Amino acid sequence: MQTDREHRLRDNLGQTFLYTRWPQYEEDRQLRDEAVIRHKVFAQQHLQVIAESGTDPFHYGLLDLWLDVYHEPWAQPRTLAKLVDELAEKIASGELRVYLEDSLMWRHVSAGSVSSASGVNLTRSEPEGQSQRPDTARTPVAFVTGGKDDQLLKILLENDGDPNSRNADNQPAIFAAIG
Repeated sequence: MQTDREHRLRDNLGQTFLYTRWPQYEEDRQLRDEAVIRHKVFAQQHLQVIAESGTDPFHYGLLDLWLDVYHEPWAQPRTLAKLVDELAEKIASGELRVYLEDSLMWRHVSAGSVSSASGVNLTRSEPEGQSQRPDTARTPVAFVTGGKDDQLLKILLENDGDPNSRNADNQPAIFAAIG
C-alpha cells in the first residue's frame, strides 16, 4: 500500500472500521489495538461481513481500498470472493491495518464491563435477590461459538480469547462449539 489515504467502511452493526497502512495511537500515545487479528481466515470473515452489510451494495468502498493497496486498475478482481481474498492477504501480512473507529462502547463490552460511555447500564436485569451478570454473549468467543465456526474459534482462542466466556444463558460458551 503506497498511499497515506485512509478508508472507512461500515459493517451491519453500524460500526465504522478504519483501514490504513500506518499504526494508530491513543491520546496517551499508546499503540491502538487492531480490530482484526492478522490471520487470513479472520480477515476474510471480517471483510465478508463488511461486504454483506448492505451499506455499500456495489462494493465500491472495498474496490477503492483494493485499488489503493494494489495500484493495478487493469488487474481488478472480477469477483467479490477474489477481492475479499486479496485484501485479507494484505491484512494478514500487516501491510493493511484495521481499527474500530466507533470503539468507545465496544471497548467497554469487550473488556467485560457493560456500561456505555454515556453511563447507560447494558446488563440484563435478574430476578430480585440474584446478582446482575454482564451480557457476555457479546464477547467475541461467545459470539463465534454461537455461529459454530470452528476455524474462527480456534484463531480467537490462540490469540488470547477468553475460553471462560459465557453465553446469554450463563452457560460456558465453549460448550456450544463442542456440542
